[in-house]
Amino acid sequence: MRWPWGLTLWLLSISACWDGCAAAAVRRDAAADLSDSAVPDGVSPFLRKRGVGWGLNATHIRTLAGLSWWYKWGPSVRDPETTRAAAAVGMRFVPEQWGRGGIADLGARIQPGSAVLLSFNEPNHQLQASLTPQEAAELWPQLEEVADRLGLRLGAPAAAPCGAQCVTPSPFDWWDEFFTRCDGCRVDFLVTHYYSCNADWLATYLRQCRKYQRPIWLKEFACPNPGGTDVVSWQYMVRALGLLDRDGWVEKYAWFALETSGWLGTSNSLMNLHTGALTELGQLYMGYTPAAAAAGTSSDNSQEAGTTSWSELCQSCIHHLGSGGLLVGLAPQQHKYCSESCGFWERNEAQAPVQPDINPT
Repeated sequence: MRWPWGLTLWLLSISACWDGCAAAAVRRDAAADLSDSAVPDGVSPFLRKRGVGWGLNATHIRTLAGLSWWYKWGPSVRDPETTRAAAAVGMRFVPEQWGRGGIADLGARIQPGSAVLLSFNEPNHQLQASLTPQEAAELWPQLEEVADRLGLRLGAPAAAPCGAQCVTPSPFDWWDEFFTRCDGCRVDFLVTHYYSCNADWLATYLRQCRKYQRPIWLKEFACPNPGGTDVVSWQYMVRALGLLDRDGWVEKYAWFALETSGWLGTSNSLMNLHTGALTELGQLYMGYTPAAAAAGTSSDNSQEAGTTSWSELCQSCIHHLGSGGLLVGLAPQQHKYCSESCGFWERNEAQAPVQPDINPT
């Protein structure tokens, strides 16, 4: 009897595909799990993009319950209680390979159950990961191998604008060279940071990021405001959240940080770490949904994030300040503050929510 060589070839093809196809299937599930459209159990649709970067513990997690994701610039969570607390509230941890060190055993150190892998932190900054595009491209196959083997989505190196001590000042120049040198590499989404108190500048920067035709994760953003008043950071956050939630290219974002000082000032803190209580800015970040706030309803609303009109944002501003809501004692500034905010939103009133011409997952 002749051996059925056709059957042999078919079996070999199945065997060769097994690992790669299984990883691809897991990666598709992971994409759905942490995409813009995915809403973990217990997470409001309004918070589906929103996360935070910090070395959280279980107490922090319980206070921040409702956010969809968090990261800590490392590959795993060492405290089992923190892991259990995050699982209980549906807040997913996202591992990160911060720099060039430790890539060889990265696969063994990644948090079990992860769906996504973030990569090099500000490689175009000398005081951060400090990698040239060529160096990052040479290291990339190792990250890609780990991501393929574990079925993880893989984020681009998180280049960011740099003003001093830079490998490359412009993140776009850095990415341009990286993608040229890493032609054919798997990079599932773009990752970046942006610090400003001007929401128009943030919007412009994010539009520029679309050139790479990938979903965007804004992994760090805040309003550098040393010595400034809380209202500046609060005003910027309201405007920024409206932009980010409407922008279909933006898949995830995370405010920096839980507690801030120095060049960011204290007004960017989401939490008072001594008391464990949310600051007024933290309350805004956790609970602010423009339509719900304007109507005086709960943030657990079935309306999809991103469908809120800019006029509703304006009305929300008036509602909060006019009723002595989040910011108490600002009556003399109310008219100027809301007028500036409403003017910003009115300039965007005619714009429909931005949807990318790519598939975010």
